[in-house]
Amino acid sequence: PDRWPNESAPGPTAFASYSTIKSLPFEVGIFYVYKYDGRGFTKGEKGAGDLSSHSAGFRVDGQGGRWDYSAMFAGQFGNWGPDDLRAQGLVFSLGYTFSSSWKPHLMIQYVLGSGDKDPEDGIHGTFDGLFSGADTVLYGWMNLMFWQNLREFRVDLVLTPAETLIFRGEYHFFELDKAKDAWYFP
Repeated sequence: PDRWPNESAPGPTAFASYSTIKSLPFEVGIFYVYKYDGRGFTKGEKGAGDLSSHSAGFRVDGQGGRWDYSAMFAGQFGNWGPDDLRAQGLVFSLGYTFSSSWKPHLMIQYVLGSGDKDPEDGIHGTFDGLFSGADTVLYGWMNLMFWQNLREFRVDLVLTPAETLIFRGEYHFFELDKAKDAWYFP
């Protein structure tokens, strides 16, 4: 604080690229996210070390009549401390809007964030949420869970009786992807 400009401090670094193709009958997004932390604080199964995480994937969103759908997949690789990083996340959703005065929209969704099946094999299998892990689209407005070691089954009902009034009900069922891993909370 007594130097101008302040001396820089090493810390986590992130780079993300997201490209969207909109000229198809559906929208396609392709992304890449790189996270790096060279301070040696990332704890793996074999000790601590640097983080070098690569996440690559795609997202598809579309509509057909009263139906809407989306799917997203992300694969992760690199190093989690001294361990190899091999994880994945995926989301599938399907919705339908009924023809009535309140425009009821019913959606079902499945979310998977992989977990680590063996905490002693030197492979980090727990998915690391791409954009900090908290996302209302994936697991609700209350953000009870992170997108890690998670399987979620979800049903939403949205009612729109007026342009400025929306009622939303969500049912979320969460379970662990791998029993030897943990629950992750915001």
